[in-house]
Amino acid sequence: MHRCLILTGLVLFSLNSFAVAQTAQFPYEAEVVAADNRDTYVRSGPGQRYYPTSVLKRGDRVTVRRHDPGGWYMIDPPAGSFSWLRAEYVEKKGDVGIVTESNVVARVGSVIEPEKREVEQIRLSRGDRVKILGEQSAVVDGRSIRYYKIEPPRFEYRWMMGQFLVPSDPNRRRQAAKDPYWAPPT
Repeated sequence: MHRCLILTGLVLFSLNSFAVAQTAQFPYEAEVVAADNRDTYVRSGPGQRYYPTSVLKRGDRVTVRRHDPGGWYMIDPPAGSFSWLRAEYVEKKGDVGIVTESNVVARVGSVIEPEKREVEQIRLSRGDRVKILGEQSAVVDGRSIRYYKIEPPRFEYRWMMGQFLVPSDPNRRRQAAKDPYWAPPT
């Protein structure tokens, strides 16, 4: 009898672990479900200390790449996201730029705080191509630096609090609700 209870417990634990593992498959599409239709910040890194880059509203959709500690979800840059690249390292050909040096820093841009560009996630290599969206000068250490505003490079991400996201797929949403680490939106 004791063995039967232990075996039943192991089977139930395995089934629950399977459901949790199914929820954790990445990437997946998610929908913003902020309470009271409030705006939800997208940030340049996984935490409040990182500057906000854009705002999403209830019903907006994102692609979730992973779940990070503290309840932060790494997402693909939402529409309208951009990065900054120093123009001196780019050969411009129309709206395409070709990186002319190796190890060139791409900095995360912000629609909310346009002067922010401290966070770097990606370094580009000679020959990498970028889509140029615009141009701007900024004063850095007392001198004017020209930057190209570019589409976020491949493998550059943004973060938002997972409590404001639910999987778009109804089956995945039901699985997430069974996950003891998933917190439903407040």
